[in-house]
Amino acid sequence: MSLNPNPQGSMQPLSVGNVVSAGLVLYRSHLKWYLTIALRATGWAILPFFALIPVPFIFIANPRNYNSLLIIIPVFIGLYIYCLAKSLVNSALISRLAFSELVNKPETEEIAIGYLNPKMWRFLSLTILTALIFIGVFIVLYILLAIVGAILAGILIGLGTATGQQGSGAIVAILAGGAIGLLLFIGLIWVVVWLYSRLLIAELPLTIENNLKASESISRSWQLTKGFVWRIQGIVMIAFLISLPIQVVVQLFSSILQGLFENLIRQEPSYAILYGIAIIALSLLSSALIVPFWQAIKAVLYYDLRTRREGLDLQAGDRRFGI
Repeated sequence: MSLNPNPQGSMQPLSVGNVVSAGLVLYRSHLKWYLTIALRATGWAILPFFALIPVPFIFIANPRNYNSLLIIIPVFIGLYIYCLAKSLVNSALISRLAFSELVNKPETEEIAIGYLNPKMWRFLSLTILTALIFIGVFIVLYILLAIVGAILAGILIGLGTATGQQGSGAIVAILAGGAIGLLLFIGLIWVVVWLYSRLLIAELPLTIENNLKASESISRSWQLTKGFVWRIQGIVMIAFLISLPIQVVVQLFSSILQGLFENLIRQEPSYAILYGIAIIALSLLSSALIVPFWQAIKAVLYYDLRTRREGLDLQAGDRRFGI
């Protein structure tokens, strides 16, 4: 991939609408292909939980068989880690295939997966690092929010007591504290949203670029998204509204299934297994429909941000995607 600060004749950076439109075109034009990969990714993610199905029967047969947990727990953790890594690779595969289409240098699935498989543990490391960043920031902000709220509440109550109007002072303190708490909570949400925007494409550099570690891929995402938080949030909001009907339909079917099985389970508890399988199948299908769309959106966003930041040479960009 060539980088050129002033590419002659390269296309202009995309608008928010064009990013989403390009993602939609990619999604529609490769729906069957991407859906197959997404089903595989989702299947890897839920496989460890299917492995737990025999566990209740082990304890039904022998309720005191606690020693088996010493084997079951480590095996489940190891299986979960491996399956999660495989799921992440397959999700990244969709983004890589989408990006190769955008630059009009399409890859076969075999070539792309051959490039990504050796990075499997780096994708897992990146996911863990990203989760730790979110958790760490949220904990720090929550603690600060609690401290500031407690201090302000103490000050307001103290002022009310000092003026000799304890009742009215307490009411004012509660109202003022509630208003300040609401503002601080909004600030907390904004920081989380801002952080989400900065890390939205964290796996894309690792997916597309060569010789990057997990931490370096996060740094690349941080670099590329700087100054584009509002733009990214606009893209996320539009994409969310587009994918919302799928989620609504899934919730509707889940409610219908719950109603159908509720009486059956009361009469025969074994129907709970069938209900669980139906819910898992529905979740698998909905995830497979949504994941390719979001991975395509992220591929187009990464494509656009590199254009804006680095003047990525997009002379080969495919007009089928409106870019």
